[in-house]
Amino acid sequence: MTEFGNGGFVRVGGRLAVDFLNTVGSRGDGEPMELLESPDDLPDWAETVGIPYAGEIGLRAPGAIAELREFRELLREALWQWRVADPISPRLIARLNRELARDPRHVLLQLSEGRLATQLVSTGDPLDRLYADLAASLAMTLSRDDPARYRSCAGETCRLMFYDDSKPGTRRWCSMELCGGRAKARAFRLRHGAARA
Repeated sequence: MTEFGNGGFVRVGGRLAVDFLNTVGSRGDGEPMELLESPDDLPDWAETVGIPYAGEIGLRAPGAIAELREFRELLREALWQWRVADPISPRLIARLNRELARDPRHVLLQLSEGRLATQLVSTGDPLDRLYADLAASLAMTLSRDDPARYRSCAGETCRLMFYDDSKPGTRRWCSMELCGGRAKARAFRLRHGAARA
């Protein structure tokens, strides 16, 4: 199921890092369209993709949105290298490790209803947490997933990316609510138009 949010954001990527790449959408003609235009857009995107601390994220420093976009393009480059079986560059690995270290986290042990329970606690700034979570998402994808399942939507003008978690691995569309539904409707019209002629 596709989740739609404010600002044209969608949750279709299957991985947090891939959903972050989808902050570059497309106009009807397929040309790229930046969806992270201002710092105010980031919490909307974070909420759409289900980040629990979305409302706490803020970009206060000048140039922070440009830095975040630069990081997004670095993630895109890493996924592309992975997809085409190029070795991930040491520069990319070093950057991911730097971002992973931005958020200090620890496990908190607590007693809950007479039982021991653990909770992962972050002491980092929400923006540091976001960078670390994006880097962790990419690191997990690169180390555990199948590159052949990282795909572009088959929609002619769609720029959205996704990781295909379907059992058969045959997903073609960013989502059925978006491009898949349009393609089915177009095919139906063509079939029935040809039958009438």
